[in-house]
Amino acid sequence: MTDDELTLEGFLRVMPALDTEQLMAISAAYQHAGRDALERARAAAGAVARADGALEELQQLQATIIQWAASQLSPSRLYTGEGLGDNRILYELREQARPALLDAATALFLEARLTDADREALLGPVDSVIG
Repeated sequence: MTDDELTLEGFLRVMPALDTEQLMAISAAYQHAGRDALERARAAAGAVARADGALEELQQLQATIIQWAASQLSPSRLYTGEGLGDNRILYELREQARPALLDAATALFLEARLTDADREALLGPVDSVIG
């Protein structure tokens, strides 16, 4: 790994500050990613995490990202629409980018335990924007 490669620590530090432009770019890159490669990489990542006994820790990491993606709005505000404005847009963009962010966190968490192809499939959309 070179000094300029994205790490899990770096990703978690940058993620809360992602702006609307970055979130849109991540979502666009994710939409153009190869679905077959993503599915294979997700299956491989799950198998590696189970084999290493790291599945629970990976799930906790993913739960943190899911919580962050939904953190801008309370459920009651989502239901009533009260006080949404720009927060609603940010919420929607975070939700759109969430699968790519989850995949990237998985790839960074499992690091060298994944093949290069699986790591790139999972990390590529996010790394192309913030890497």
